Amino acid sequence: MQRNDLKRKVNDLVACVQRGAETPVERSQRSSQREPPSQLNLLGQFLTPALTTICRRAEVAASMVGTATDVRDLIAYRFDFGSAPDEMPLLLRGWRAELVGNLLDDLLAGKKSIRIRNPRHEDPLAFDDVAPA
Repeated sequence: MQRNDLKRKVNDLVACVQRGAETPVERSQRSSQREPPSQLNLLGQFLTPALTTICRRAEVAASMVGTATDVRDLIAYRFDFGSAPDEMPLLLRGWRAELVGNLLDDLLAGKKSIRIRNPRHEDPLAFDDVAPA
């Protein structure tokens, strides 16, 4: 902006900043939402490579199936970490559920396990059934 243009807008800018400073902050909306636990990110970091592996095997781009946020949404839904209980996560709907969501859900439920089959192979992870206890 040229200096003359700035000078003409100074009073408007000051008024905007003043209105913003005087506006009360809505705290009730923030306090009603729980902060997600740190486990959510850790579990997401653990399961995201599983999603990538499953997609690679199916020859589907992982970015088309879901993101790390989608994985965390699935985890939050399963363990009630503040997600909307009636809103089914993207990875548990339709073709995404068939491709990756059901397997990720089984991993979260302890029905499947992840292990390193061969660390030198381009596809090192294996997903195994867990025997019922």
